[in-house]
Amino acid sequence: GVAPTGTAVLGPHLLSLRSSGRVAIVSDFLGDTDSLLAIAGPLCAQGKEVYAVHVIHTTELDPPRDASLFTDPEDAHFKRPMMDQTRAKYLARFGDWCDELARSWRMRGAYYVRVVTGEPAASAVRRITLPSGAR
Repeated sequence: GVAPTGTAVLGPHLLSLRSSGRVAIVSDFLGDTDSLLAIAGPLCAQGKEVYAVHVIHTTELDPPRDASLFTDPEDAHFKRPMMDQTRAKYLARFGDWCDELARSWRMRGAYYVRVVTGEPAASAVRRITLPSGAR
């Protein structure tokens, strides 16, 4: 029930969580990911548990085939044509970006988890908080 609006800068807020043993960052990671990664590395090195929860909308994984023009819900000025050829290129680039994002978080010692919209929140939380061997 939350409407996407703009990009919040989250990086500086992590600095105020130094006393917390566990940090969960829930984001689409389209904003200040570089600053989050820069701060998360030292937190992990201090023994903190950092969870990067990547929220992905179902249409990011499977854009509708009947639409020919896509608009960013957070920036109405950003529009892109989406034909079969551009759809295939988008899917490949999006997949590569997600894989690189996961590697970046894991290289810093953080847990990276993808959550797709439509998954019940209780189910996602249970999946994320399972012991690492049970994931």
